[in-house]
Amino acid sequence: MEPITWAVLIMAVLSAAGGAYASLEQGKAAEKSAKYSAKVNEINAETANQQALFDAGQTRLKNARLKGAQRTAAAASGIDDSGSVLDVENDSAIAGEMEALTSIYTGGASANANRNRAKMNLFEGAAAKKAGYIGAGTSLLTGAKDSAVAVSHDKKYN
Repeated sequence: MEPITWAVLIMAVLSAAGGAYASLEQGKAAEKSAKYSAKVNEINAETANQQALFDAGQTRLKNARLKGAQRTAAAASGIDDSGSVLDVENDSAIAGEMEALTSIYTGGASANANRNRAKMNLFEGAAAKKAGYIGAGTSLLTGAKDSAVAVSHDKKYN
């Protein structure tokens, strides 16, 4: 084989190897990044749940204070704890509990959204890793084809 053919052959092999390595590394890096994003989204999901429970607790404390203030005001006015006063207390208690439950629901929905994002991150990472393998294979096959063309060209003209 001519020296120029060897040079072309070596360049094709090195190019294929470099392209394959780059594809594999890109796939690995994308998968690693996706796993990190998934972990962050799982942490965000847990934080959303904890925040929702905290907010619900704060709402219930606020409602307990409101109920106490309503009873104190009624007692100071000489009104007994029945009839309209009891209705107002019950309505306030129901509204307060609905507010607390809304906090829990909203936090749960946010947590679920974060968990779904985490699952999608993992899926995307796995797909990127597969794409890296496919890209590496493509680079190697292209290098093999270029090498065969170089050898074939050399045999044809020498």
